[in-house]
Amino acid sequence: FERDFVSRAIDFYSSELYLRTPEALVKIDVPDDASASLHREWLLVRPRTAWTVGGTEHPAGSLIGIRFDDFLAGDRAFATLFTPDEHTSLEYWAWTRHHLLLGTLRDVRSELRTLTPGPGAWTEEPLAGGPEFGSADIFDTDPDVSDEYLIDSSGFLQPSTLSYGHVGEEVEVLKQAPAFFDASGMSVAQYFATSEDGTKIPYFVVRPSGAEGGPTLLTGYGGFEISLTPSYSGMIGRGWLARGGTYVVANI
Repeated sequence: FERDFVSRAIDFYSSELYLRTPEALVKIDVPDDASASLHREWLLVRPRTAWTVGGTEHPAGSLIGIRFDDFLAGDRAFATLFTPDEHTSLEYWAWTRHHLLLGTLRDVRSELRTLTPGPGAWTEEPLAGGPEFGSADIFDTDPDVSDEYLIDSSGFLQPSTLSYGHVGEEVEVLKQAPAFFDASGMSVAQYFATSEDGTKIPYFVVRPSGAEGGPTLLTGYGGFEISLTPSYSGMIGRGWLARGGTYVVANI
């Protein structure tokens, strides 16, 4: 599966990808605003706008896959690997030797999935390692050799935690960053505010016991397709939560 590619950047969101052959550069025939990546025999495409190909419309933000040699031969029967909905979006993906790992956000909370290519279709199962109210990033795998992976997880009350996992098994915590405040008695909850057009906007509320109705620090961000996911802050924890304040993150 050794190949050479040439990419051409057109603007911030648009690019072209070419396969380098002894004869010429062969353009990978996907939309300019879609992202395309290859691993072993598989071509994965994530459209930025809806793309109709092979008689099927794939929505923006989905992930589709096909065998690369079949694609070069003219086949366009992509398998749908992920479809977004009003609550769930795809953040990233990573390969192991036999599986494709997806990191998704459901109402801004991390969910991990395992996809496995089979003779006729891909199968999907949950992947261990994602916290209930937190963020989980698969930041390392060994895709040429094994189905191992490393996860960095954290939350409002949980410092960065490094865990080791193997697809199909439970994860093992290897190491955790130091805690900068006492989180005992503190809680994290998620609620939804309804905007004028009916959209449900999620927001997190972090507070110590008995802080209901007290002073509240509210923050939010929503630019450049960046979501504020649950994260650990010694400054917020020690300087605000530990003093009885409530912390709210609006996921706008």
